[in-house]
Amino acid sequence: MPFQVTRLDNEPIVIATLADPIDWAHDIKQSTAQVAALAAEFEGQGFRITDLTQATVTFSELMMGLAAVLRSEGGWLSNPQIRPLVVTTQELGREFQKFAAEQEQYGKLQIEVFSTLEEALGYARTQCAE
Repeated sequence: MPFQVTRLDNEPIVIATLADPIDWAHDIKQSTAQVAALAAEFEGQGFRITDLTQATVTFSELMMGLAAVLRSEGGWLSNPQIRPLVVTTQELGREFQKFAAEQEQYGKLQIEVFSTLEEALGYARTQCAE
């Protein structure tokens, strides 16, 4: 399976790890459904960390993934309870972050991007503590 979805024990954090080869339409839809099911257990705000460090991803593929997650039930626009965090390369992450924030059709999403899973987890945990 090219993706794995895990909820951290006793924390409102779900990690969706995607690995090659990714079927951007199918895998994103399936992983988003799993994240939404786990996030339904959250009390209050939670985080979805999408870890792409095990995949070879182009900007175009990242945009396909963004479109797929937004169209999926329980996705970022339909579920404001889940804040999106993405782990990917610095260069690709900056492009993605800027593009998503500028796009009206994507709800001008504010997506935090990190270069390591540890950084993303630290950010989510700090936000949860506040």
